[in-house]
Amino acid sequence: MNFKRRSLLKYTMEKFYSQAQIFLKSFINLSLFVFYKILIKAQQGDRTSVLLINSEKIGDLTLCLDFLYSFSKCEVYSPKYLLIDSTYAKLLAETTLDYEIIAYNRNNYKYNFIYRIKLLKKINELGALTAINISPERGGVNDELTLLSGARNKIALRSSSLFIPKSVIKYYNKHYTRIINSTAASKYYELNDLLKYYLLQLLETKSTFKCQNIPSGSVERTFILISPSASVPFRNWSKDNFRMLVEKLVSEKNESIILIGTSNQIEILQSISDGMSNVKLRIDIQFTELLSLIWNCKIFIGLDSGLTHLALQMKKPLIAIIGGGKHGIFFPYKESEITKYLFSKMDCFGCNWICEYREPYCINNVTMQDLLAAYQELIELEK
Repeated sequence: MNFKRRSLLKYTMEKFYSQAQIFLKSFINLSLFVFYKILIKAQQGDRTSVLLINSEKIGDLTLCLDFLYSFSKCEVYSPKYLLIDSTYAKLLAETTLDYEIIAYNRNNYKYNFIYRIKLLKKINELGALTAINISPERGGVNDELTLLSGARNKIALRSSSLFIPKSVIKYYNKHYTRIINSTAASKYYELNDLLKYYLLQLLETKSTFKCQNIPSGSVERTFILISPSASVPFRNWSKDNFRMLVEKLVSEKNESIILIGTSNQIEILQSISDGMSNVKLRIDIQFTELLSLIWNCKIFIGLDSGLTHLALQMKKPLIAIIGGGKHGIFFPYKESEITKYLFSKMDCFGCNWICEYREPYCINNVTMQDLLAAYQELIELEK
C-alpha cells in the first residue's frame, strides 16, 4: 500500500519543536522545583501514612484503579491519601475505593504562586512516611509534588520519562529514595511491579464503581454507547466512518445508539446523528450519568481515550480503535474475548503520535468491515 508521507521538513520541524518544548518546560519546572525546595524546607514525615500522587487525566487515573484497589490491602500504611486533579474528584467519589482524597487545581498549581505554596504546605502537614508517584508518566508537576511532600520515603515507578530530558530527570532521580524501574512496557503492568515491592498481588475488583453494585438482572441493556471523538482530533476515526457505522447498526441491526461527547465535539456528534431517530446525544454529562451509561450499555465503541479506559475498567464488551502512537504503553491491556482492539499494524508504532505520514494510517486503515466483524463477535458472545 502506498502511504503518503509528510514533507520531511515539516516532520523534522515538528519533532524539533516537540523536543524544544519539552526542554523549555523541563528547565522551567526544574528551576521552580529548586526554588520551592529552598522555600518550603520540607520536614521528613514520620507517621504511618502514605501519599499516592497521580497528577494526570481521566484515562491515566482509571488505568491505576486496579492498583489502588490492590494497594488498599497494604497493611503497612494508615491512613492512605490520594492526590489527584480536582477535575476528577467526583469520578473518584463514585468508586468503591477507600482513600482520603486530596483534590488540587492543576492550573492554579502551575500558575498561582500562593496556591502552590499553600498546597505544598498542606501536603507537608500530612506528615506522610512515604510518597509514591503513581502517575503513568513522570513530569515536572508530579515529581515536584512527590519530592516536596515532606515524606521520608519517596518512590517513583521508573527513572525515565517521555516528557523530561535525561539531563533533568537525573537530577530529580537523586531525590527519590527508591525507583522501581519496572521492565514492563505497559503502564498498567508497570504498577504490578510496585505491588510486588510491597509483596502484594494485582487484583481486579468486580465493582470499581458504585453503579456496578446494581443487580445485573434489574437493567435491560438495549443500547450501544459510542464515544466518536478523542481529546486529540488526530487520533479520531473519521466522522464519516462513524456515520456509516451508525447507519448500518440502526438500519440493518435495529440497534439504538447513544453518542457521548463534550460541547467542543458537538459538531461531530450532530454530523453523525443527523436525521436518525434511533440515535440520541449526551453532551457534557456528569460522571454519575456517564458511568451509568457505560455500565448499562450493551456494547461500548470508542477510541484511544479516557472513556474507553472506563469501559474497560467496568468490564464492558467494547470495541476500541486505538492506533499505534503509544501502542503497548497504554492500550491494549487487560485483553479478553469481550475486548476488541482495532488498529492497522505499521513499522512506525511507538511514534508518540508524531506521525511521519499525512494521516494516521494505523487508525484510518481500520475498515467498516473490521468494526462490523468485531460487533458481530460480541453479539454472538451474548447468545
